[in-house]
Amino acid sequence: NNSDDDGGNNDSGDDDDDDETIILPPKPNFDNYKISKKYSQLQTSFEELEEVLYLQQNSDKVLEKAAKMLEKAQKDFDLAKKKHEEYKYLVRIKKKKIIEDDLTIDCKWNRMYFKLKEFKNQHGHCIVPGRQHESDPEITKLNAWVDAQRKAYRSRMQGKVLSEQQVQLKKHRIYHLNKIGFVWDVNNQRWKDRIKQLKEYKKKYGHCSMPFNYKPDQSLAHWVHGCRREYKLYQDGKASDMTPQRIAELEKLGFVWKSDFPRKFKKERKHVPTEMEDWENCSINFSPVFMQNMVIAK
Repeated sequence: NNSDDDGGNNDSGDDDDDDETIILPPKPNFDNYKISKKYSQLQTSFEELEEVLYLQQNSDKVLEKAAKMLEKAQKDFDLAKKKHEEYKYLVRIKKKKIIEDDLTIDCKWNRMYFKLKEFKNQHGHCIVPGRQHESDPEITKLNAWVDAQRKAYRSRMQGKVLSEQQVQLKKHRIYHLNKIGFVWDVNNQRWKDRIKQLKEYKKKYGHCSMPFNYKPDQSLAHWVHGCRREYKLYQDGKASDMTPQRIAELEKLGFVWKSDFPRKFKKERKHVPTEMEDWENCSINFSPVFMQNMVIAK
């Protein structure tokens, strides 16, 4: 029908509802080859549509079933996750109790641990002095035990297999030692402490040119002098405790590698001035670089 009187409806059918039922029109009752051929094509398309509709209906059922299974699986997952967290918490609590109860057993390790804890309460740290600095035999024994723990810890970190005769450090005992602030690397800790002290000195005086005879803290002054000595050994390619990281850390503070104190100064004065007023009243002629640092510090 080619009539234009269609009420203004030019809908092409692209927006038809997917749920709309499509019915195959009846076959024409007159013989016409072209019409018969087109009807056959339409009939084939209709049969294909029915097949796809059947598959869609089945897929709708499968999708609905899968959605229910997914919803149930999500609920099961949430429940399992909640249970897992509860069990995980219980395991952590029971482990902690066992670790704490382990310290109640009377054994050599525990006895030495409590001695170290007592030392920490008295001195505020766990760096036990050695025989050369301590005459008390009990402290010397504690120092030997502490060193053994450090060696065992290094072996554990390096993955070394130790024999039964060698000291083996279990994970829960590492936990106990860490809890009281045990120092595993004494040299590194002492370095950190000295850097902290040097920062305080710089904050007070504005520079790191500490004289060797700095009376307020002779040990720090000797450490500064030692850094210069180790740096020179490092520069000469000799064995040294200085490393590129430590050099960078000191230079970041403005560390002076070559002391600017003339030998004449050390000979003519019995002590090195410690306050800014002493520097101003000093009769020794310092280098321009040194005096510039003093002006900046002031």
